[in-house]
Amino acid sequence: MSKDIEVILRDLDFVTAALIFTGQITIGGVFIQTESSFALSFSGPITGISRVESKPRRPIVDASLDIVHFLVALLLISDRVNVVGTFIASGRFTIVVGGPPFGGDKRQASDVERMVYDFKEYLQKDN
Repeated sequence: MSKDIEVILRDLDFVTAALIFTGQITIGGVFIQTESSFALSFSGPITGISRVESKPRRPIVDASLDIVHFLVALLLISDRVNVVGTFIASGRFTIVVGGPPFGGDKRQASDVERMVYDFKEYLQKDN
């Protein structure tokens, strides 16, 4: 099961990188985490949130965002950072990206397996 989960998680990384490269999602926020790490949230019209752009249009600000987007997409493709989760709100969601370059832990398939196990245990307690 671990190998199957890892394939799915890597596919999520590639899809997220493609969405970033094509401008479908942009940085929507930063999550400050414990142990002095952070994660970036990405959103756009396909996630129910408008695209982040400078207003009034400032080419240097937009170029800076494009550089950060490009670097994050490269880090996703090279498996240095990963999709670590989502933040879900009413009518919208964001894709959260984190990993060692941002001070966080490397995502492991075993983390997902543990969550699935815990969820199944929780469901069994209700019966």
